[in-house]
Amino acid sequence: MSKTVNRLLSLILFLVLFNLFLTKSFLVCLPGDVISLGRNDTEGFYLSTAAIGAANLWRALYAIFAPEADLIYNPTGYLEQIGDFNESQNIAYAVVNRYLKNDTDEQQLAVPEAVQGNSGGLLLALAFYEQMTGQNIARGLRISGSGTLTNEGFVQPVLGIKQKILAANQHQIDVFFVHPDNLAQAKSIETEMLVVSVTSFSEALSFLLDTNRQSLYNL
Repeated sequence: MSKTVNRLLSLILFLVLFNLFLTKSFLVCLPGDVISLGRNDTEGFYLSTAAIGAANLWRALYAIFAPEADLIYNPTGYLEQIGDFNESQNIAYAVVNRYLKNDTDEQQLAVPEAVQGNSGGLLLALAFYEQMTGQNIARGLRISGSGTLTNEGFVQPVLGIKQKILAANQHQIDVFFVHPDNLAQAKSIETEMLVVSVTSFSEALSFLLDTNRQSLYNL
């Protein structure tokens, strides 16, 4: 009887320690919400999100077997380092202000408080540009993407591209912007979207302002 109890206690201890290891070392990533930044819900700019959280035993098992989920090794403490959304919004606004040579602090984009992280910087900047210039740069398309924006207007790669692509595809997004480092994974997922690789805000804007894009890309 004592051997059985000892084995059971050892198993429980192992599971507790293993669960702790998973929580500290791995993330589970799932498709998140798609949030409209535009004037309506038929065109404009959309934040595609991924639900990223610390793993545990049950979440890890789900991520291993669910095709839409990923179990991501997290040696650098991603959740502790994730950027602040408000800071990302301020950077995006400053980048557009500098691009347009404006000097205004007025921001009018309504984004739910639940949105976290800094991977929406590029899309926020494009939406700010449309708002500040009054131009309809989306021109009937539903546009999304994911990329952290630096103060200099450069795009950086992000985690969770697979899940963001899946979420965007479910919401009939037409164009999805990614950093070149995320391009291979984004294109490995079969969708109807056009995936476009960009390294900066100005490069993404140039694509949208290109009057030949509709014929070139069959949009």
